[in-house]
Amino acid sequence: MRYKNYPLVTVADLNSSKEGGALSAFFNITSTKDSGENHFEQPSKFEGGAFGICLAGSTIVSLNLTTFKLEKGNILIVSPGSIVRFVNRSDDFEGYMAAFSLCLIKDIDIDSIIPFYSRIVDEPLVKLTDEQLERVVHCCDQIKARSLNNDNTPYFKEIIKHMILVLFYEVSSVYETGKVTLPHNFSKGEAILKNLRNLIIHNFRTQRSVKFYADQLGLTPKHISAVTKELCGMTVGEIIDEAVIFGAKIQLMYPEMSVNEVSEHLNFPNPSFFTRFFKHHTGMTPKEFRKTISSNTIND
Repeated sequence: MRYKNYPLVTVADLNSSKEGGALSAFFNITSTKDSGENHFEQPSKFEGGAFGICLAGSTIVSLNLTTFKLEKGNILIVSPGSIVRFVNRSDDFEGYMAAFSLCLIKDIDIDSIIPFYSRIVDEPLVKLTDEQLERVVHCCDQIKARSLNNDNTPYFKEIIKHMILVLFYEVSSVYETGKVTLPHNFSKGEAILKNLRNLIIHNFRTQRSVKFYADQLGLTPKHISAVTKELCGMTVGEIIDEAVIFGAKIQLMYPEMSVNEVSEHLNFPNPSFFTRFFKHHTGMTPKEFRKTISSNTIND
C-alpha cells in the first residue's frame, strides 16, 4: 500500500461538510472566506490534483515533504498522489484552493498532460504577473458563483465542466510563462528526492531499475533507497511503480487506446503481465478501472 503512514484525502472528502451535489466527487473550490475542516492539518495523501493561489499575506505548505512559502501572486500546483500539509499561514492570508479528481483529466488532450505533469513535479511553485493572477482568480470566482447557483438549467454540469477545463488551461498557460520560485529550506536529501522523482517521471516507461536511477544521480542504490525511505516512507521501486500506475491510469481514461496499446506504450512484455501489475497495485484490472471512470463521469 502506497504511503501507508498517511491518511488518504479525496475531492469528495473536501466537500463532505457542504451540501452534496453533482460535482461534489469531482471538483472543489474553496476560498479563505469559507469555513470548514482542514483535511491537511497533518500530512495526508491527496488522491486528486489541486492548486493553491495566494492573494494576500502568506502561507507555508509542505508538498511531498518539501516546504514552500506562498506569497501574493504565487500559485502552487499539487500533482495527483502528493503528500500535502498546511503548516501555517499569516493572519492576513487570503487565497483560493481548487481541487479536481482524475476523471476530469480525460477531457484534456493527453499530449499536454504528461509534459505538464513532468514539470509541476519538478517545479510546483510559480510567480504570476498581476494580469495572469487576475485571469485565474476571475475563473475561480466564476466557477464558484455558477456552481452555487444550480437552478437545474439544461447542461448545468456541462457548463461547469468546461469552465473547469478553461481554468485548467489558464493555469497551464501561466505556468509556461511564469517565474519558477525555489522551495523554502531545501535540504540535500530533499534535493536528491526531487531529482529522483523528476528522472522517474521522464523515464518510467522504459527504465524501472533502481540501479539506472542511482547511476544517473551518481549515487549508490543503497544511498537513494535510504533517502526515500527516510523522507517519504517508500522504496525507490515503489516510487517507480507509482509513476507507472499513474501513467497507466491517465492512458486508460482515453477510450481510443485499447488495454493492449496501453500495455505496449508502457513497455510491458505482454498485456497479461500489465493486467496483473495493475491489479496488484490498484485492486482492479485495467478494464475494471476503465468502467469505474465511465460510470463516474461528470456527465452522468
